[in-house]
Amino acid sequence: MADQGGIPGGAGQGKDARARPWPAPQDALPGPSPYTPYPQAGPYAQAAPYPQAPPSPYGPQYAANQPPYAPGYGWGPPPLPNGQAVAAMVLGILGLFTVPLVLSVIAICLGAVARTKADRGVAGGRSMAVAGLVTGWAGLIAFALILFLVALVVG
Repeated sequence: MADQGGIPGGAGQGKDARARPWPAPQDALPGPSPYTPYPQAGPYAQAAPYPQAPPSPYGPQYAANQPPYAPGYGWGPPPLPNGQAVAAMVLGILGLFTVPLVLSVIAICLGAVARTKADRGVAGGRSMAVAGLVTGWAGLIAFALILFLVALVVG
């Protein structure tokens, strides 16, 4: 074991150093106990406040003019709806009532492209794209049912 210099009870202290390498706490520090650093007036007394730093002779430092947070991090506003998603939804709704064969097919195509863009995060409006897909398919199915019923009645 190397010489432990200033450590009380270290090497070179004799036989007692091996039996008890560290002194007892009451022998280590004379004076008040190190476990009560501040005088207390009661059970809930607070410690003395830290002293304030003197003002800088050079004026306020750099941090005084900085924002309290780093801009550009966190959640931003949601992306704006994609124009294709809006068009798919409008054409899907119109396809239910007017020209379903043409408008519903266009709504399905636009809705599929807009949903793909929204899923990749390129644009918003995923719910409008899905609405365009659903109304487009509903228009096509309704058109097919009407044609089938007309063929049954006429033919």
